[in-house]
Amino acid sequence: MLRMLKFSLFGFLVGASATAAAQVPPPQIAYGTLRQAPDGTSGLELNAGSYHLSQQQSLCWVAENIPAAPQQQIVMESFHTPAGVRFSQSSVWVVSNNDNSHHVITSPKTPNANRQYHTCWRFDQSDPFGDYRLQVRIGDIEFPPYSFRWQP
Repeated sequence: MLRMLKFSLFGFLVGASATAAAQVPPPQIAYGTLRQAPDGTSGLELNAGSYHLSQQQSLCWVAENIPAAPQQQIVMESFHTPAGVRFSQSSVWVVSNNDNSHHVITSPKTPNANRQYHTCWRFDQSDPFGDYRLQVRIGDIEFPPYSFRWQP
């Protein structure tokens, strides 16, 4: 069962270059796994699309340069999954099709101190292995789909 993790993120995405400082940088999103450093700080380790049960990896995303930040936005996460996946989180609204292979998760989110929006999902042994796809929408901004594989 996929479960949402709550955590604090600071400065994980690369900022705009000095030459683009006068321009508003475009919205961007990064996907990866949350890693704990020995000193207790957390960091987003970018991931090319492979997550493993044996490594207890979570799927995290961080978005920044969202117009209207630092205001609360409605975030929609659209997951295409193998049949039978269920999501567990009390503070979100989940709509799934009959075979539980397409899910739309809607929640209000407020950005962190760095004006970033973020979410983490943790997989467990009940989640079927296979190909997944996630598309994130924050307010009026829809990011390209992110495909990944959940593996043993």
